[in-house]
Amino acid sequence: MLTATPAAGQGELAPPPAADSVPAVSGQVNLRGTVGIPRGGLRNNISGVGGGLHGYIGGWIGRRPLLVGLDLGILNYGRTTDQVPFSRTVGPRVPVEVSTNNNVVEAHLSLRLQPRTGRFRPYVEGLAGFKYLFTRTTVGDEDFGNDELGDDIAESTNYDDFALSGGAGAGIDVRVYQ
Repeated sequence: MLTATPAAGQGELAPPPAADSVPAVSGQVNLRGTVGIPRGGLRNNISGVGGGLHGYIGGWIGRRPLLVGLDLGILNYGRTTDQVPFSRTVGPRVPVEVSTNNNVVEAHLSLRLQPRTGRFRPYVEGLAGFKYLFTRTTVGDEDFGNDELGDDIAESTNYDDFALSGGAGAGIDVRVYQ
């Protein structure tokens, strides 16, 4: 004779959990614009401020008001474009476009203390990660409207640097979708 235990779904139906015991948000994603203001020696070589985008994705730890996440971003703090002759031999008959972009890529792990419910949710957070600063130059043909992108002839990373970074922050998240 063979016997079998009932399958897990064959037991009695349990009542659904109470609405207040289920967290309103199990994680969150956000996108924000950022502004960078150069300081120190960098300020002497840069005119103006930088701008970029940051994204955040995080998940709650259990039922606590603690959120662990990853914050990624890119900030451009300057771009120059010049039209120069391709070479001394050819002279001004073949102009090329030389563009230099200055960027910072950031990646940080984040630990946030934040309420789980409500449309407006203030938070404090600690961050630990890195920043990668790089300056990249490309040489390309002039775009006379024949195509959208132009063609790159050469490119080079002129300068790059890597630094560990950390910090603390505070803010308010505003829920736009649930």
